[in-house]
Order: sequence, then C-alpha cells, then structure tokens
Amino acid sequence: MSGCSFSGLDPAEERDMKIFATVFIALLAATPCAAQVATPPAIENASAPRLLAGGIIGGAAGLLVGGAIGVMIGGNTCEDPGNPDSCRAPEGFAIGVSLGMSTGIPLGVHIANRRKGPLLTSLAVSVAMPLAVGAIAEIADEDRVYVALLIAPFAQLITSVVIEKR
Repeated sequence: MSGCSFSGLDPAEERDMKIFATVFIALLAATPCAAQVATPPAIENASAPRLLAGGIIGGAAGLLVGGAIGVMIGGNTCEDPGNPDSCRAPEGFAIGVSLGMSTGIPLGVHIANRRKGPLLTSLAVSVAMPLAVGAIAEIADEDRVYVALLIAPFAQLITSVVIEKR
C-alpha cells in the first residue's frame, strides 16, 4: 500500500487508515471461504411448475387479503350518497389488490421454493412494478397506461420465479 495516499491526514492517521483498509480487504477476501465452510449441503431447488403454482396461490391470497384491507382502509363512504362514482371503496380495493398481489406472489414463490431464495429482492422488484406503471400513468395522464397494470401480475410471477431460481 505504499502508493496509496490519504491526503489531509497526519502520518499516524494515514497509517491507521492503511491498517484498517488492509484488515477490511482481508476480511472481505476471507468471507466467501467462511461461508462455504458453514454452508450445509444444498437441497435441490424446487421445479418451475411448483414455483409458478406457489406464486399463483400467493397472488390469489394477496388479492383477497389486500382487497379486503384496502376496502377497510379506504372506507365505504360516498361524498354524494346517490352517486356511486363518488364512493372511495373501489379505489381502496384497487390499491389493496395491487399491493396484496405484489407481496403475495413473491411470498408464494418463496414458500414454494422452501424459503431458500432472495425474498427481499423478489419483493422489491414485485412491488416496484405496479408503482412504476402507476407513476408513468400519472405523469402521462392517460387512462390507457393503466392497461399495463393488468400485465403486471404476470411479470411479477415470472420475475419472482426467475429471481428464486438463480
């Protein structure tokens, strides 16, 4: 590390930084070796049809639970009692269904894969899909963009399976 310089530090602090960097790099280099030693024998991954079935079941459960929670949170109140277009329950239901399926699909795939894959990555990708489509629809201010929300569950299912299988 003779070519490395930490400008603005006195010689004692520079020496401490070099020691810290050396120890940090050594720990990083040793981590994969330690992980290989501590890893139990691998259980074979679940098949793709099993993961797809888990995602479909998880998505259906998320649809029901998310929709019910969305209606409860959104409330079934109407601004104009005689006008069904002024009720907030359908909006709450749509938001609840979207978030419920976005979490239910990757959870179902993860459980079908014997809880071995990267769940947080799968959840993040799955939740980001409808949020991105909704944001684009708001920016574009076109109702046609919302049709892409109908495609989102299929994309969530496919990406969840791909992420779990790798």
